[in-house]
Amino acid sequence: MGRGQTKVESGTAYVRPGVETRGYFTLRLASYTGEEKVGEGMTSFAIIAPADPKLLSNSPFGAMTHFAQGWDIDLLPLLAKAGIASVRDEHYWEHLERTKGVFEFPAVSDQYMSEVKRLGMDVMYAATFGNPHYTGTWDGAPATPEAREAYANYVLQVLDRYPELKTAEIWNEYNGSWCAGEASTDRPRYYAEMMKVVYPRIKAAHPDVQVGGCATVLIPMPYIEGIFKHGGLPYMDAVVIHPYRMQPEGVEVEIAELQELIRRYNDGRDKPIWVTETGAMPKQEEYEWERGSGMFEKARAHVARYLVRQYTLLHSTGTVERIYWYLARDYNEFKLMGLLRDAKDPAGRYAVASPYVAYANLIRQLHGTRPVGRASVESKFTYIMQFDRDGEQVRVCWATQPASVALQVSEPVAVVDMMGYERTLAPVAGHVYLTLSDSPVYVIGRVEKVIEGGAFRLAGQQTTDLLAPYGFNVEITDPAIRGAIRVLGKDLPVDGRGTRLTIDGVDTSQLRRDELSYVLMVNGRPAGMGQFQLSVVDPLSFSGASDFIAADTLRLILANESYRQGYQVAGLEWSLNDLGRTVAVETTIPERSEFELDLPVGEVQPYRSCVAECAVLFGGGRRPVRHRVDASYNPCIKRDVTLDGDETDWAQVPEMDVAQCFQARGEPMAGKVRIAWSERELHLFARVSAKASFQFAIAPDYRGKWIEADNLRGWYEIRVDANGAVTTIQSPSGERVSAKAVTKQVDDQVVHEISVPIADMLQLEPKADASFRLALLIEDGQRSAAWGSGIRDGHTPDGFRICRFVDGELPVHGERLVITPREMMQRARVNEVTPLADSVDDYSQTQGKNRWFYGYYAGDGKGQGDGQAPHRPYTDDDFRPMVHEQTIWGYTWKGDAPFNTQSADSMHPGRLDGRDVWAVRRWQSPITGTVRIAGRFIRGEQGDGIDGKILVDGVLVYSTPVGGPSHPGEVDFEVDVPVVTGSLVDIAVTPGGASNIDYDVTVVRAKISRVQ
Repeated sequence: MGRGQTKVESGTAYVRPGVETRGYFTLRLASYTGEEKVGEGMTSFAIIAPADPKLLSNSPFGAMTHFAQGWDIDLLPLLAKAGIASVRDEHYWEHLERTKGVFEFPAVSDQYMSEVKRLGMDVMYAATFGNPHYTGTWDGAPATPEAREAYANYVLQVLDRYPELKTAEIWNEYNGSWCAGEASTDRPRYYAEMMKVVYPRIKAAHPDVQVGGCATVLIPMPYIEGIFKHGGLPYMDAVVIHPYRMQPEGVEVEIAELQELIRRYNDGRDKPIWVTETGAMPKQEEYEWERGSGMFEKARAHVARYLVRQYTLLHSTGTVERIYWYLARDYNEFKLMGLLRDAKDPAGRYAVASPYVAYANLIRQLHGTRPVGRASVESKFTYIMQFDRDGEQVRVCWATQPASVALQVSEPVAVVDMMGYERTLAPVAGHVYLTLSDSPVYVIGRVEKVIEGGAFRLAGQQTTDLLAPYGFNVEITDPAIRGAIRVLGKDLPVDGRGTRLTIDGVDTSQLRRDELSYVLMVNGRPAGMGQFQLSVVDPLSFSGASDFIAADTLRLILANESYRQGYQVAGLEWSLNDLGRTVAVETTIPERSEFELDLPVGEVQPYRSCVAECAVLFGGGRRPVRHRVDASYNPCIKRDVTLDGDETDWAQVPEMDVAQCFQARGEPMAGKVRIAWSERELHLFARVSAKASFQFAIAPDYRGKWIEADNLRGWYEIRVDANGAVTTIQSPSGERVSAKAVTKQVDDQVVHEISVPIADMLQLEPKADASFRLALLIEDGQRSAAWGSGIRDGHTPDGFRICRFVDGELPVHGERLVITPREMMQRARVNEVTPLADSVDDYSQTQGKNRWFYGYYAGDGKGQGDGQAPHRPYTDDDFRPMVHEQTIWGYTWKGDAPFNTQSADSMHPGRLDGRDVWAVRRWQSPITGTVRIAGRFIRGEQGDGIDGKILVDGVLVYSTPVGGPSHPGEVDFEVDVPVVTGSLVDIAVTPGGASNIDYDVTVVRAKISRVQ
């Protein structure tokens, strides 16, 4: 926003940035001696509205502090300045009663209590924890009559000492970490018995003190109900919870369930709910501009967004009476959770952080309001929460997936961003417009109606091609919307029509993702505003369809997915098995097109794996596009074959040498395999060990457009044992394949000749140059040899080898370089997507709700179906529903295997009877079309890692290792796939390659959108 210089005098410099607007700001500083830079650093500051003394009266908004653990009390004035009316802190029993029966209050207790009182704030007293004189250990809970009476006496000593205390919370997270000793054997009962002793004694001595009970971490309904069943509810004035969660959305649903539980045990009446801890611990993310500064502004921005949404949803319930943020400042391992930075932060003692400013602004916007409800909009991802303050309408608006809304108004409304900056929007034809993101805004003023979309839409997700002009798309359907969009300090004209706007001077030479704010200006006044993401993406990529089309020709397919520009090719570099060459090429890859590059790589031996690398070179400073593929030339020769065990009619058909072409596990194996085709059949010949079985799997080559969509999901697997018995292991509909086979013993080997009706199976007439997928497996006791993974490893057609039907001699093209255009495949990215589902937002305690199912897979991928469609692996009898189970932590979905569980945002695989058990979250599609499945797998630092997988109707469409010593702990995924109404999308977490499930809990979030 600005820059300047100032002199240092007597070791001090005063910086006056000249900022007058409310908000949160970062300041980069550098010090010089002459022309030499001698130091630099960053700090932050904020401008907030003065705290209204009324905010400190009966305010529900507080913060957790740790003065009992030695914090300095100079923090308190900063909290009061934010408008925080109350702090939650402790007077530890063990510290007060060091000698049994003798109470001595340390100076720190008197100091912070005195300062809180001076500032007009109050303290939520958390009565913690045990005392070794009565409970054995400091964290032991009172389990005997003597211990309960001693604990009650301790609480009264504190209340007598500090009569200004008007609220007390009995214990802290009794269902969690702080309940050692006998009480841990039946926590609900022991807690209820403690309340029955403590509560009457408090009320007898201090009837005006409000007592909070339960004191749970999370909202563990079974545990809380256990306390109620043991008669604990009458002995508390409020129910205390700590609803920590990965994201705020959904907390209001849990609160509603808790309200219903309270009414059931309280004669239909409510009791207040106190949230005495809530917070967010983000990962330590940085924006590029702050890299290495230690500020972690990106991470803190996440916390600020979380805070506003969590508080808004809690406040909207109407029964959450108090809310305390954890923590008031960064502290020990709770770095980045604080409203302020810690006392020794390089940015300065208690330097302000964005969550502090967001909290201060929220207090000013929501204090004194009562909840009205949530606006009725079609998208479940759009939140417009309405409140009323003496007739004044206040709305908090955001969306967990980008959304555009129009507000029908008859007069201007004020819009205040999360940091307190206020702007007045004037209606155009009776509407103002907002683009909503996960950063909430406040709308103050009378709104007659909320309309999704409206006449002005700025999509929340936008892309710009690498090295292309930096721009975004705007959709306008009302000619009255004429003026400009103000973004990055520039006014970009709009004339009442949809258009693409370009921002000059922005570097697009690197991939990036920016978060931008805009204002829509009409008639010189703001009429709309919002935030959106603009990503610089690479539209050039190689297709997975790379393959040999002849013994000496490798075909690579390079796609240009850009809607806006073509690319000039300057040259090619490629190599095969480390032998390479470079050629100059002059051609253009137009927008929305693909090019086939047929590279002369020298004749290769059929069925042998070859490592090929290619780089396409461009002019204009654009970096090369590189590709590496492990490919092989796999011809399937046309031959008429008689099944008689005689190899004569296989003459001139290339053979696979098992020792050279297959990957062995255990001792090496010998043998040979041949493949051929005739009219409607596929033929296989195998000469292997006399004790070995021969197994093969075939599938359509679903990369090519000539395969119909209905065939994308089918594949077959057949096994012939050493005695010639044929078994259909897998087929799309569970039917037995009418395979014909002849088995013949030859010395110490066995010969198999097999024919299968490939035309009927794949609904594909074999023809020259068409392709299919094939995998082979030979097993002999402890030995095995595989050609193409997918049977032995992974069990997916993605691992099969690509084979090509050949009519006649093996094609050899000779020395050539051919570049030919082809029609663009339907996989290009588009800017507009329609949100359909979110695995976290939609989480439920009911199977099938929001079209989500919670289960596990402990089969072998060879399910035969149970008579109900679809009949494919990973769908019906291989997928088993989990059971919703009660624990002291709350409800969880649980499978048969140990640790195989699912919660709102985490999944844990297991092991059962020596087999891997996958945790599977399944979504059923309500549409026919293309969906984008995007999200993230997050693993902790311990353990050997997991595999994250995505399957659609039983076909693996994505797989990645996550965590462990060899792979990243966080992996983003995004895949576009065709679906039909009823298609099943499975997001799975597996134990990984080593099948070790230690520390395998994995945070998973998947968003599913329709691609237009």
